Amino acid sequence: MALSDKEREKRWAQIASMPLGDKERQERWAQVTCNACGWKREFSECSRYRPSLKVIYGVGRRGAWTIGNKYVLKDVQTDDPHDPQPALTVANTELVSKNTTIPIAEIFHTWVDENRYYIWMNRIPGVTLESLLSTSTNEEKDHYAKEVAEYLLQLRTLTNPLPQGLGGTGFYDQIFWSGSIVTAKPEDWLRNFTGTEAQREKCLQSFPAMEPFTFTHNDLNPANIMIHEGHVSGIIDWDRAGYYPVWYEYLKLRTDSLYGSFGPCVANYLDEISQASYPETVKFYREFGYLLKKQVE
Repeated sequence: MALSDKEREKRWAQIASMPLGDKERQERWAQVTCNACGWKREFSECSRYRPSLKVIYGVGRRGAWTIGNKYVLKDVQTDDPHDPQPALTVANTELVSKNTTIPIAEIFHTWVDENRYYIWMNRIPGVTLESLLSTSTNEEKDHYAKEVAEYLLQLRTLTNPLPQGLGGTGFYDQIFWSGSIVTAKPEDWLRNFTGTEAQREKCLQSFPAMEPFTFTHNDLNPANIMIHEGHVSGIIDWDRAGYYPVWYEYLKLRTDSLYGSFGPCVANYLDEISQASYPETVKFYREFGYLLKKQVE
């Protein structure tokens, strides 16, 4: 709440009468600056203005602001103004929008300003599934999982002859930690294999068939699923999407700890409503998975 002129004069009179040490501390406190917006505490106490822009998340060198109730501004910091990744995020979103009924954000405008890439989009209504899981009933969770599974089936119609991002770029492999994969050779997926040569040979022999390479979200943790009025209102954060082995999303749903219990629940529905079930791949990963990760990430 902004201070009146009289209250502000009283506050500074109190500071002026403090012992030097306390006064210095108060002055420093008044100059504290918000790391996100640059707004000083002194200004916030002396002004009636309250910004409607709010930071809603920050991960790595990416962040997002809400602009009122209708818009979101994504801010991506990059060392290279020609870095293709932010533009790929936009391309991934547009591909899904044109070819599926999956609810996603509509992108209005993008621009580059020095080492920043900005994406202006609409704000999907609702809250994250992550924020609801602790209070949702099993029936509600099952309902959300079924809706997500049905949306995932639509992505399987989008295929590519090679595993890669849009435009032939690499992608972010979070299962085999193999770097930027752009080939269909199993040995390339095992470039960071940490086992013995005999284990590696056995792994290659049982490596699951990868084709077709289908468009995959690759980060379907509950924080990226929006819920509104009892339904999935949006799937967000398509930064890591690309054409992955047909079983890739299913395997992450079954084994990625970030997905919690919700991932296996989605996989169960994929088992029920389609042939998008890959138990042999899951068995393979559980046998060799501990040897497929980088020792230093």
